[in-house]
Amino acid sequence: NPDVVATVAPDGDCLGLLSALRSVNFPNEIFLGACSLFMLADPVGAVGVSTTSDLWKPTDLATPPQNKRDELQLYIDVMTEAGHADVINGFAWNYFSDTWNLAAVLASIEGDVTPEAITSAFRATKNLDSFMGPSITCDHTAWPGESACGNQVLLYKVEEGGTQKAITPEFIDTSPYIAVLGG
Repeated sequence: NPDVVATVAPDGDCLGLLSALRSVNFPNEIFLGACSLFMLADPVGAVGVSTTSDLWKPTDLATPPQNKRDELQLYIDVMTEAGHADVINGFAWNYFSDTWNLAAVLASIEGDVTPEAITSAFRATKNLDSFMGPSITCDHTAWPGESACGNQVLLYKVEEGGTQKAITPEFIDTSPYIAVLGG
């Protein structure tokens, strides 16, 4: 009789776990880490499930600060104008954000853009206000020993209709848990 069943696993594992929990009418909280495919595969079963994200989501324009709402709206407008409104809520927002962040890092390079210059620019990136996300620092301190630029997440809950609403008003710093997670 656990209060919560949770995993941070690949989408296939999340799908299987959600299906198993719904088949036995599990009555308590379900947390499916950074999974997202379960929302498409089982929209009814997905309602009420909690997830994480390292970006604000385009299904929730009410919760983020205004500058992040503006960035989300830019993303929505670009996707719509490109004829891809049907995949706005897929993984495209991750790549869109990454492209903006990469452009910001590359713009900091003075001189030739070489592999060494790019590596140096990333390692010099500190407190960059990431596009649709938190501040990021890419000097290998976010996850010691790893090249990740961030360690902050938002918690979301899936609502009727497949939208997700933030249940944390701001990003949560996961650094106190890095050692527990093997970092």
